[in-house]
Amino acid sequence: MDIETLALPGFRDRVGPKLERDLRLGNMRLEQQQRYLEDIVAEEERVYQLGSLNATSGRVLSIAVHVGQIPGCEIEGLTQAQNEYVFGIDRSGNEQKEAQALRDFLNLMSDFDSECDEIVGHNIIGFDLPFIFQRYLANNIAARPFVNLGEYNVRGVFDTMRGWWLGGRQRVGLDDVAWALGFESSKTSEVEGSKVFDLYQGGKLAEIREYNLNDVRVTRKVYERMIACFGR
Repeated sequence: MDIETLALPGFRDRVGPKLERDLRLGNMRLEQQQRYLEDIVAEEERVYQLGSLNATSGRVLSIAVHVGQIPGCEIEGLTQAQNEYVFGIDRSGNEQKEAQALRDFLNLMSDFDSECDEIVGHNIIGFDLPFIFQRYLANNIAARPFVNLGEYNVRGVFDTMRGWWLGGRQRVGLDDVAWALGFESSKTSEVEGSKVFDLYQGGKLAEIREYNLNDVRVTRKVYERMIACFGR
């Protein structure tokens, strides 16, 4: 699975005063001070768009999910259909409300069992799953977490970023891992994560939806390679 996020519209009103306060109190890094003093408007816009990376200032735009069999756990004679879902943007490129997308995702995951199922993503432990459940909280949606992210090795979750580092906590981009493994990137010159805001502003939700799905497809390939080479 993978999510795409956007900064909340109301967060824009908080950015200016916060930057002014950080500068006044000496809480702004030198690099940011230089950007801010050179072009206040540009720095405010940059910080606003970065609000998409935090559930206190951002929201879920779309959640893409690929459902399939767990590699290495196949049962002879039993095959599981593979399906793809996107919550938040429908097939026609129409946006759904965040609360509805969250409820639909929760409904899909209602039968998830961390003892026998596995949810996979790139940096899913550090970003996607916490963000989703924080937004359940923000939307006042009752949703009991189906995994315990407080565990050192989280049951029912495979994070390909941690898989790359053999369980380590270092960072690496999905695109870099895919390139190293010889897989085609989900990014194009027109569509990538850093361009989601501009694509959204341009009404290109169908493109965002497809990019979200492509990220999941690449993650699936990386996951399958890791299981095939490293085992479970």
